[in-house]
Amino acid sequence: MTRFGIGAKVALLICIISVSASAAVGLTIYWHFSRTLVDQELKELSAFARVEGVRFTAEMEALRADALFLSHTPTVQSTFRAQQDSVDTPKSQEVEDGLQERMAILFQQQLLAKPFYGHARLIGVADDGREIVHVYRASPGGDVRMAPEAELQRRASEPYFEGVARLAEGDVYLSEVNLYREHGVVTDPPTPVVRAASPVYGFDGKLLGMVVIHQFFEQVTKELQQGLGEGNALIVVNEQGEYLVHPDPQQTFAFDLGSSRRIQDDYPALADAVQATVEPRASIVDVSASGERLAFGLCRAPFCSDEPEHFVTIVTSSSYDQAVAGSVRIRYRSLLAGGGVLLAALVWGFFVSRSVTEPLRQIAWSAEAFGRGDTDVALPTAAPDETGVVARSLETMMAQIQAARTKLQRRAEELEESRRAAYNLLQDVEAARQNLARSEQDTRDQAARTQAILDGASDAIITIGENGVIESFNQAAEQTFGYRASEAIGQNVSLLMPAPYCDEHDQHLRNYLETGVANIIRVGREVVGRRAGGATFPMYLAVSEIKLGDKRLFTGIARDITELRQTMQRLTDANEELEQRSQQIERFNANLSRSNEELKQFAYVASHDLQEPLRKVTSFCQMLKDEYTDQLDDQARTYIRYAVDGAQRMKTLITDLLSYSRVETQGKPLEPTDADHACAEATEDLTAAIKESRATVTREKLPWVNADQAQLVRLFQNLIANAIKYRGAEPPQIHIRAERAGQQWQFRVRDNGIGIDPQYHERIFVIFQRLHARDEYSGTGIGLAVCKRIVERAGGRIWVESQPDAGSEFCFTLSPSSQHSHEGAKRHDRVYQPTAS
Repeated sequence: MTRFGIGAKVALLICIISVSASAAVGLTIYWHFSRTLVDQELKELSAFARVEGVRFTAEMEALRADALFLSHTPTVQSTFRAQQDSVDTPKSQEVEDGLQERMAILFQQQLLAKPFYGHARLIGVADDGREIVHVYRASPGGDVRMAPEAELQRRASEPYFEGVARLAEGDVYLSEVNLYREHGVVTDPPTPVVRAASPVYGFDGKLLGMVVIHQFFEQVTKELQQGLGEGNALIVVNEQGEYLVHPDPQQTFAFDLGSSRRIQDDYPALADAVQATVEPRASIVDVSASGERLAFGLCRAPFCSDEPEHFVTIVTSSSYDQAVAGSVRIRYRSLLAGGGVLLAALVWGFFVSRSVTEPLRQIAWSAEAFGRGDTDVALPTAAPDETGVVARSLETMMAQIQAARTKLQRRAEELEESRRAAYNLLQDVEAARQNLARSEQDTRDQAARTQAILDGASDAIITIGENGVIESFNQAAEQTFGYRASEAIGQNVSLLMPAPYCDEHDQHLRNYLETGVANIIRVGREVVGRRAGGATFPMYLAVSEIKLGDKRLFTGIARDITELRQTMQRLTDANEELEQRSQQIERFNANLSRSNEELKQFAYVASHDLQEPLRKVTSFCQMLKDEYTDQLDDQARTYIRYAVDGAQRMKTLITDLLSYSRVETQGKPLEPTDADHACAEATEDLTAAIKESRATVTREKLPWVNADQAQLVRLFQNLIANAIKYRGAEPPQIHIRAERAGQQWQFRVRDNGIGIDPQYHERIFVIFQRLHARDEYSGTGIGLAVCKRIVERAGGRIWVESQPDAGSEFCFTLSPSSQHSHEGAKRHDRVYQPTAS
């Protein structure tokens, strides 16, 4: 009887299955449930950090909006103009004083409305950035007062002064968060502030000054700490990871007081989270210097949505054990419940296995006894289930086996002896056959590989013996030297060398064999070869030595470098010619640049000087018409009208020519521009013409592009005005849209006008080119030329698609703005159709 029978195995298997299933299901549910709870509790820290980030950005956006609002008030513009005029007249000085008083009142109202604002300044560019108006409060919620004349300071040395001076009109500068300084010294007690400043420009586009607002940052952090859970802490750091808010006051703004303490130094796991190039993870677990395990929730809060690179990182921290305390309690409860289920599964498995395995153990015991030769066995043949069927069948089979056992035993012994002898013989024969086949195949493969390598090589490969006689000569060597292999093999290798090298070769070979000093062996170098006809050529030769037992062979690999030499010479000549042409191009570009500048200056001066005599002609002709009209006949009055009309047309032509030249000379730098806003502005400028012609102008949502704002407005204005001018019998219908075309935006301005013959599609963009008589359609023929120059200056191109009497569609391309993603906005038509008065 076996010690560990099938009954025990079945019982053990049932128990293992029950325990494994219960444990697997329980542990899986426990792990996922526990992990979900931990993640949820950590996400609560991250959610609070995100809420605080939104609140911080909202505070900075409000500060930015207030600075922009104050810089655009009419009082600010009037204050600067009065300050410029006060130098000339005492009356202007009185006006300036009054405006400054109004400006101070406006600033005071702003500070009273916002208790967190500490200072409001109006600073001029002149006099080293001297303050014009300064209103302040000493502490949050304190009294607001205006600084007297003697306390006004010069602020040109402040970091924000230079930053604001580089901004365009309508932009706002937001400073870093740091400690407030008075006369360059940190105030006592230290007061953290953040500044918003907006430039103020005059009507001539010149920078006049700026409006600066200081906000107490400590009040912002108090707002952020509201709602912070018990046991949690709030940390705020700047882009470098330096503390702006920390539970320990000694850590805050240490960087501004002469020391350096950063969050990545205290918590290395947060190092990547404070880098501007890495988006922080929502939650992070780290260990503090004291060994305490901490959980962090993070959020990057930008100062402004348009400047994501200017941000602070808001961190909420808590003890890890406190953060996951809820999940730990649920974890222990689930373990106790799982233990109870497991115990019940074990009891059930034991009783089930006993009922199943008892008959099987009796059958197994009987089979084991029969196997030992005991024929007196007791089987459970009376069992009513499948076990009884098995037992009865086993009893019959035992009787048959016992009868055949003796006969099979004798036959098996005879067969086993024959089988062993035959097997040994077959093994010997098969081994011998396989060895012979492998040897033959290896020999054939090696010979084929060697021959393929030699014949397929692009370089000449020659093998010689110790006596210098050629033993192998591949196909590349035949092509290089002009000898067939049958002609070269058996000859001395000096056959391939011109004098005097052929005479020296044998002596060099003998010296190497005697002394072992290599002059040419294992050394690659350039030599001179000799072809079959006697012609010489340069080649690169590398020689190696091969030892086969007592025999030594030398293999030379040669490459004809004639074409390489010629190519190098041609390349040297080409480089010299390229250098000469480059110098000529540089001189030509310098002359061309100087000519362009002179041409621009000439166009401006010529246009200005030509208008003066035209004004005189127009004025005197008009005077002649007004004072002597009764003394002149009809023909004289007609001549005067022609003269005035011609002078007016000449003036218009000169003005358009000057405008055409100014596209390049007075254009502003290309910058991100809202094409939709530019189109709307152009449409408003053409209100009178749209009303008169009963035109309808519609447009889809237009993208942001890289362009000059004023020139883009003029481009739309010219194209819409052309569509109105060259209209047909029906009222003009003009539609403007834009679509992506590769890396650029393609704009299309479609109308239902008279159309253009395809043969004139290129001509209409040439300056002064007209397709109609002046009495049919007015104009100088410069409008579309200006459009072409504006588009090409912005790096695009313009063309027209049109047929006569079928309307026109003017198309042009512009580069998209790098700061605004416009992946194809939803179609949204804007209709402009003013009501006729």
